[in-house]
Amino acid sequence: MEFVTLHVKDLEASFKFYTEILGFKEITRINPPNGIKIIFLNDEKGMKLELLYDEHNTVSNGGVVSLGFPVNDIDKTVKYLKEKNVGALKGPIHIPGGEKLLFAQDPDGVEIEFIEGFKR
Repeated sequence: MEFVTLHVKDLEASFKFYTEILGFKEITRINPPNGIKIIFLNDEKGMKLELLYDEHNTVSNGGVVSLGFPVNDIDKTVKYLKEKNVGALKGPIHIPGGEKLLFAQDPDGVEIEFIEGFKR
């Protein structure tokens, strides 16, 4: 696993909490289409967090967690997941910075994010 995603209701408040209180540093910000804003953070031990804000699906009762995995080829990942009958696939989504995102769910509904071109 490369990182943990926290779906947040206030991106800047969460950014301030994780940087000023817990000591995380910003790695990068990306803005995929459709009202999504993302900030990647890491700490001195290498733990990575993705803070994800979606203006169309705001979180009402605190953060929702998803798991992020880097992949070399998003198209091969799509094919593999379809062969394994993994449902609820969303994407791939092409980010202006060159990254490609794909979302799936585990059997309990936990979101799994696959990302091609993740900059560490």
